[in-house]
Amino acid sequence: MTEDGQGRVAIVTGAAGTMGMAAARRLAAGNYKVALLDIAADRLHALAKDLEGSLAIAGDISQPENVS
Repeated sequence: MTEDGQGRVAIVTGAAGTMGMAAARRLAAGNYKVALLDIAADRLHALAKDLEGSLAIAGDISQPENVS
């Protein structure tokens, strides 16, 4: 990334998937704080351990009761 994300937050849905994981890693490398969302809790939390300062939220955001 060419932009410095210092002080910014990025939300990555589908973060435990191949593309979401790559996006999250790239954003974190660009100094963004990253909120990770995915239904696959195990992979999501493993990614969060690798990305310092990230926040992992496991759930299905296609279901209205999971989003508030």
